[in-house]
Amino acid sequence: MKITAFFLSFALLMTSAPSNATLINFIYTGSGSGSIDGVDFDNATFVITEHSNTDDITACSSTCKTLKALTTTISIEGVGFFDFITETRTFSVNGIIGFSRVLNGGLDLFNLKSSAFNFDLASSLAPITTTAELKQWSRSPVETSGGILEFKDADIFGTFEARLGGISIPTTVPGPSTLFIFALGLALLSIRRYSAKN
Repeated sequence: MKITAFFLSFALLMTSAPSNATLINFIYTGSGSGSIDGVDFDNATFVITEHSNTDDITACSSTCKTLKALTTTISIEGVGFFDFITETRTFSVNGIIGFSRVLNGGLDLFNLKSSAFNFDLASSLAPITTTAELKQWSRSPVETSGGILEFKDADIFGTFEARLGGISIPTTVPGPSTLFIFALGLALLSIRRYSAKN
């Protein structure tokens, strides 16, 4: 029994250490008109921020890469700050950086065009302002913490920036403290040993 408890405690200690991945933030800025939860806004500046894990980069074709966001937020001037509920992603293909849905065929929402966008989605990129388009927001609901968000289709100028965090985020969430479990196992062994002597 003592040996089993010791090995169980040791196994828990060795298997619960989280691995690390690199966080990258994609920041999209522009201005547009639309509505959130039925409340209209006009020509409002917005900032969309995606937080992603570079380990999740996948190829969508031989010239395309995509990265699904862990979380996405939007701040709309004069309206508020909201979390996206609809899953989003960033993609890079043939001089286009795009912000799109993950589901519903990956319909694009905000595309920016520049020859500087042969981008690997895994490194920092200084802000680039270029021609952009808001599109397809009404084709399928985009849910946020503030309700359904919809931008009107428009050709605008937008800015894209990538910030490689150098921040490590756990890709697994350990349960209760491993050291606590190990100590508990040792305490139970001591109590059992003490009880057996008396």
